[in-house]
Amino acid sequence: MRIVHWEESPAEDASDWPTVAPEAVGLSGGALEALAQRIRPGELENVHSLLVLRGGKLAFERYFAGQDARWGEASGPASFDRDTLHDVRSVSKSVVSALVGIAHGEGLLPDLDAPIASFFPEQARGCEAELAGRTLRHALTMSAGLSWDELTHPYWDPRNDEHALWLAADPLAFALSRKPVAPPGARFAYNGGMPLILAQAIERESGIPFDRYAIERLWRPLGVTRAEWVQHPSGTIVSPSGLRLTPRDMARFGQMMLDGGRFAGRQIVPERYVRAALAPQIALGGNFGGASHYGYLWWIAQFPVASGNGGQRVVLDAATGTLLVVTAGLYDSPRQGEAPIQVLAGVFAAFR
Repeated sequence: MRIVHWEESPAEDASDWPTVAPEAVGLSGGALEALAQRIRPGELENVHSLLVLRGGKLAFERYFAGQDARWGEASGPASFDRDTLHDVRSVSKSVVSALVGIAHGEGLLPDLDAPIASFFPEQARGCEAELAGRTLRHALTMSAGLSWDELTHPYWDPRNDEHALWLAADPLAFALSRKPVAPPGARFAYNGGMPLILAQAIERESGIPFDRYAIERLWRPLGVTRAEWVQHPSGTIVSPSGLRLTPRDMARFGQMMLDGGRFAGRQIVPERYVRAALAPQIALGGNFGGASHYGYLWWIAQFPVASGNGGQRVVLDAATGTLLVVTAGLYDSPRQGEAPIQVLAGVFAAFR
């Protein structure tokens, strides 16, 4: 694996986040500071950053030291600030969703009900019958009904299908070769191969490498000037989980989605697609950290949530215009969901 790093100078008219005191947007600064003090000594385990935005304004921002691990690398101590790139892990999937929406709006993927196999005649050869009826929309909702298990075993375990995906010489062919276990659209099954299929469909139809498409269509319009993707030896970008951003740029992405696909006066993702992406599309049928439904590569709990292994979160509360960003280093830990839930509760306690 290698890291594809992209960086460029900010545009001349680029502006930083407007910042306000918490009280100016109806939050208790004292309650938020008390929450930060619980994080700093490690009571809330290994949280690396906390950003709270309301009404598009940054009301609270804190960074902490802790243990961290980059994708596929050993862990070690790290200290974080506003300029530190952080693994977002499966928050990457929600970014893939936005890029599908952009490609859909541009006419590159005009029909979300188009068969997956139609985009990959070579890799899907011999699998046409198994893939029949399974569409881009099924990939977005992880309801394609193909055999996949990445939740039973840790991600480092060879029995984990996500692990096997990146051991394969051709990850796309591996994702397409899984056998049917359910009719398309019948049930949700978490499947990291689906965002890979979607990212590769964008790459095939646009003729642009997926990471470059993200730069041109998403990062530059959002004012993001640095990002990294993990890249497989085949050249395939690890689109489901290999993205690194700063927490502030995670917030830019989240704010754009919270605002119906608009950012700085520009419609980046079609509003109709954003509303569908953040709405319940399929019931989960199990315990997934408080989420009851799935949208288009977004978890739908009380709010839409972009979630990543280790405690990465982008939480959108449209009712109050509040956006929460959390990064953490609890990778593969059975307790990784606890800290973000407690942080979210602490933020709610700061509502005035």
